Amino acid sequence: MPVTIYGGYGLYFVRFSLRVKPRRVAFVIGNFTAFMKSIELEFCGDDYCAYVALPPGRYLYRYLVDGEVVLDDGPVENGYNVLLLRGSLRRARLGITRRRLFRAVYGIFVDRFECKRVGGPRDRLGGDLESIRRRLGYIRSMGFDAIYLTPIFRAMSYHRYDVLDYLSVDDDLGGNRAFKKLVRDAHAIGVRVILDMPIHHTGSEHPAFKRALDGDPEYSRWFYIYGDDYEKFMDVRRMPKLNVKFAGEWVKGIMLHWSLMGVDAFRIDVGAGIPPWYLWDARQFVNKPLIAEVWGDPFLWRNAVDGVMNYQVWEPLIKFLSGNLSAEDFAQILKRQLALLPRPFLLNSWLFIDTHDTPRAITVLGDAEK
Repeated sequence: MPVTIYGGYGLYFVRFSLRVKPRRVAFVIGNFTAFMKSIELEFCGDDYCAYVALPPGRYLYRYLVDGEVVLDDGPVENGYNVLLLRGSLRRARLGITRRRLFRAVYGIFVDRFECKRVGGPRDRLGGDLESIRRRLGYIRSMGFDAIYLTPIFRAMSYHRYDVLDYLSVDDDLGGNRAFKKLVRDAHAIGVRVILDMPIHHTGSEHPAFKRALDGDPEYSRWFYIYGDDYEKFMDVRRMPKLNVKFAGEWVKGIMLHWSLMGVDAFRIDVGAGIPPWYLWDARQFVNKPLIAEVWGDPFLWRNAVDGVMNYQVWEPLIKFLSGNLSAEDFAQILKRQLALLPRPFLLNSWLFIDTHDTPRAITVLGDAEK
C-alpha cells in the first residue's frame, strides 16, 4: 500500500507498510539504506510497517517479501518506486541533547489535580486537563518552564498506566480537544509539555493483549505469554509486559502521533524494563527528548536517553536530609555519578525529593520549617 508521510521539524516521518503477510521476513530497501536490507517491517496491528525519518530529497524504494520484489502503486524507476519529499534542506538536530532542556519541571498527577469528587485512593476523583490549562499562568509564574503529565490515555484505572487506547485522551480528562487546547496555551506562555508514555506494558484489557490471549500468532509475539501466565509489571496481572522487539514499530507510531500533536518530550515509564537499544532507536526516530524512569543505577541508559528520573540519588538524599546518612557517604554517590555519567545526561536527569511513586517528603522529613 502507499507510504504515509508526516512532516515537521526539518524531517519527514515516513511509514512504509504492506498488507501482505510475510512467511518469513519483509524488508524495505532503497537509496536511503544504501540498497541493503537494514530495515525490517514488523507487524503493526492492521499491517506490517516500518517508520523511517528522512530529510527532503528524492528516494527510491521497494519491498522484498520472502525474497520477492513488491512495489507500491505509483511512479517506478529501474525497478523501484519513487518517493519525492519536497522542501529545503536544513540541519536537523538529532540525537541526545548537549544542553539543558528544562529549568524546572512541574509534575502533575492528572486525576488528582483540583479533584472534583471525594473518594478512596483508587477512585477517579475528577482532575482534568481543563483545570490544568486554567492554572498554566500560575505554574509559569513560579518559574516552571515545563509540565510533566502522568498518562492521559483511555485506561482501566485512575492512574492510567494500564492503557486501553494509546491514541485517545480519556474522556474523563476532557478528550483530545482538551489536550490540544492545553498544549496550545502552554506553548503560548513558554511552557513545554512532557507526556508520560507507559510502553513497558499495556492494560490487560487492551485489544492487542486480548488477541494475544486468544492465540493470534502475531499479537502473541508482542507479549511474553507462557501457557496460562505471562510477564507483567511488578507481578500486576492488569499490566502485561510488551515485547518491543516485535511491537517496537507500533510503539514508534504511538510516539510519533503525540509528537505531532505538540508534545515536547516523553517520560518513559519503567524505562529500566525496556532495552537501552530500543530507547536509543525510538529517540533517534521521534527526535524528541526522552527521560527514563530508572530505579537504580542508570549507567546502561546513559547513551540511550537524554536523562533519567534520578532515583539513585533520591533515596540517599532523603536519608541524608533526615539525618540517616552522612554527608561523606552522600557525596560518594554524587561523585560516582559525576565520574561515570555524561555531563549532559546528568544535567537533564530529574532531581526531586518525592514523586507520585514515593512517600511525600513532608511526611518523611517531618517539620516543614525544619
